[in-house]
Amino acid sequence: MLFPVPCLTWVLGMQVYSVDNALVRVADPVFFGFAQEHEADVGVKVIDKLSADEAVGIVCLERETSDNPSNEKQTSERVDLDNGEIQDAEDTGEGSNSLRYRVLEYSEAPSTLLTARNGGQLVYRSAHICVNLFSLAYLKKMADPGIELDFHAAHKCIPCANKNLERAIPVLADKPNGIKFEQFIFDTFKFCQPEKVVSYFLTPPICLQLPYIGFSPVRFPLYHL
Repeated sequence: MLFPVPCLTWVLGMQVYSVDNALVRVADPVFFGFAQEHEADVGVKVIDKLSADEAVGIVCLERETSDNPSNEKQTSERVDLDNGEIQDAEDTGEGSNSLRYRVLEYSEAPSTLLTARNGGQLVYRSAHICVNLFSLAYLKKMADPGIELDFHAAHKCIPCANKNLERAIPVLADKPNGIKFEQFIFDTFKFCQPEKVVSYFLTPPICLQLPYIGFSPVRFPLYHL
């Protein structure tokens, strides 16, 4: 929650990153300057996916189109950041209000989308590495109680108790045995006008055995091997 304290009057934005990124660049001046130059409310760091089965979310544009005048049915078309369809979508006359940025979780994406290729390259390859920048004005907007984020169902290995014993003994599950409902800060992207969102692509390492500069998740220590 944001509080109207005096010290925030000179704060323009806040960086949000995942705690398991051992090499995250806190207050990256290039990232901050890039977002400031584009007058963005949301900045997103992304890298290219190396394979279709990588357990990482995809940054994309989502377009909702109405199939009938009554707007009773809507379908969504996801458009990749690098895909030329972005320009085509803007030229349809539907306006930018029909396009929204989002992060599509790998566990929720259909396999046909994850494996789609164009000229041998993954079509949907903009991997979200959980390094984001938000303007303070936009965060204040998101603090509105009327704005609700979606819940995501995540299959997890949850510690439990062996009920067959006389006394409960904690058991560590070796496979997913429960569902947790999670909310993610990147779901706020959809409330931002697409022209106010910028994506900052990290430069790939010169050698695949080296991590990206500013990205090395602890849970995947050999991410690029």
